Amino acid sequence: MGYVDFWGFDELSKNSKNIAESVMGFVSNVDALIFDLRNNGGGSAEMVQFISSYFLKPNTHLNSIYWRATDSTREFRTFDNVSSSIHLDTPMYILTGNDTFSAAEEFAYNLKYLERATLVGETTKGGANPWQFYELGSGFRAGIPIAKAINPKTKTNWESIGVKPHIETSQTDALDVAYKIALNEVKKSVSNEHQIKEINDKLEELSNDTPFKETPQSTM
Repeated sequence: MGYVDFWGFDELSKNSKNIAESVMGFVSNVDALIFDLRNNGGGSAEMVQFISSYFLKPNTHLNSIYWRATDSTREFRTFDNVSSSIHLDTPMYILTGNDTFSAAEEFAYNLKYLERATLVGETTKGGANPWQFYELGSGFRAGIPIAKAINPKTKTNWESIGVKPHIETSQTDALDVAYKIALNEVKKSVSNEHQIKEINDKLEELSNDTPFKETPQSTM
């Protein structure tokens, strides 16, 4: 079982790519993967592209940004090549909370509507559209959106409403809930009796049910 506690999407640089490649290589052979974004405040859309490229086919359309000033749209797609690859069918779970924001929300939203990951936790903060401050004079200024995120599947985004998880539970319980679901999913595909026993032993440790409810799919 792989677990990545991810606190921010750094600018895509040689150094940040090396770190990401190291982490992705470390978890490349896991049976299931949990991405913890509960404390992730966002960052670079290019890093979202890079990390997503480990879980999706090359050139998969992730998101678009429409820029009002230039009346132009930029598409963000997965890269053609990464250093190592997670199997495309490896079960993947993303933990979300009310501190999950911006690029972290995009990562979760993209993989949710591409049906690549199961989201577990709380609805995210709800920041999708780039904005900037404009001075109004007399000590006042206004933050005004200058662009809009457009998901290719939903044709909208998560601005002000957040990203709703498939499975709602508290931030505190999200890891235990996802871990239990992941263990049960992996158990379906293994035949080694020692591995099955190990999974059953761990499930017994988690036998106290954590309350959660599965939410219906929607386009918001």
